[in-house]
Amino acid sequence: MAKTLLIITLALCVVAVNSHICLLSPRQRGSLRGINKAASDSCIRLTGPCGGQKAMKPTVTIAGGSKYTVVFQKNLNHWANGAMHGMFNISLGMVKSGKVEPHSFTHLASVPDTNTPSLWIYTQDVMIPKKSGSAVIQVIYVTDNSKAPAMFYQCSDIMIH
Repeated sequence: MAKTLLIITLALCVVAVNSHICLLSPRQRGSLRGINKAASDSCIRLTGPCGGQKAMKPTVTIAGGSKYTVVFQKNLNHWANGAMHGMFNISLGMVKSGKVEPHSFTHLASVPDTNTPSLWIYTQDVMIPKKSGSAVIQVIYVTDNSKAPAMFYQCSDIMIH
């Protein structure tokens, strides 16, 4: 019930966003300022692994070995007609010495990019590995569209216990 209310609340709060991808739960790194304006700088991150955003204090604590619902929004539809279509990849990387190495991410889930409209809210359950410590949840929008950037990145700092 609480997760359903959270998802509905988040959807209502961000319906006017029109950029590329925002990570809503857990909360993305960096500012959320301006996300209710088209092409918000807070949601356009083009460099991996975390869009160039500095690490933050963990926004949520999650039990290792438990299920967690990741909530993100496709702010601008980059779906293209053709044989190949993009996807959203969700991964987890453990933090060591204050940093997460790009090659250390473990794939948790993929969500196909269908021709859903801009502003579409996605939810995806993932299984958090049985680990403990600081970690990063990463969502990458792989557009597979030659007329758009290849990938958009968002990360959230979490604690696993």
